[in-house]
Amino acid sequence: MTRLCLVTALPMVTLFVIFAPRFLAYADLPRRSDAVVLFDGPGSEERLNGARRLIRDGYANYLIIPSRDEVVRVTDDGNLERISGQNVRQDNVHPIRKAAYHRHYFQDTHVEALEAKRILDEGGFKSAILVSSTYQMRRIKMIAGSVFRKGNYSLSFVPTRFQGSSTAADWLVETHRKMIVNEYLKIGWFLLYRAVGCWQSC
Repeated sequence: MTRLCLVTALPMVTLFVIFAPRFLAYADLPRRSDAVVLFDGPGSEERLNGARRLIRDGYANYLIIPSRDEVVRVTDDGNLERISGQNVRQDNVHPIRKAAYHRHYFQDTHVEALEAKRILDEGGFKSAILVSSTYQMRRIKMIAGSVFRKGNYSLSFVPTRFQGSSTAADWLVETHRKMIVNEYLKIGWFLLYRAVGCWQSC
């Protein structure tokens, strides 16, 4: 019986090791949209560079950074002009709004998605490119599917091109290995509290 369990489990573990990093790395082809939405976090400079590149390539005229309550637009001469969030410190917007308007157990990424929807709605935008690190895109897609389920929104999910892709070799690097495990734990937590919330609302 034990041998049978091992024979059954080994291929499953092997498949998980091979495909788990790639599953996290969801990506769409970018398409012309109203705005680029940048999710903040570790590697924020690479994420910002990816968002700026999409703007420079003409995919959108607005850049939204929900964690800072910041909106930047492209001027007629091609420069970037901040039109909101000028007088707000970067490190205090997110915690204040999370405490005031959102459930305490929501993940920060979930709060950013909710804030992004608020900003998009206030601006009358209906399409956006959501940008983050490669490993975070699957979770962002899942969260966005919940946040934007009502309304006629067109979303695409584009990881920054300034970070490497996720492969099975990431398991050999300690920082990447922790990142993969943490992402799956966060996905599990999101699915759990979403399921509990749906059950309580029924």
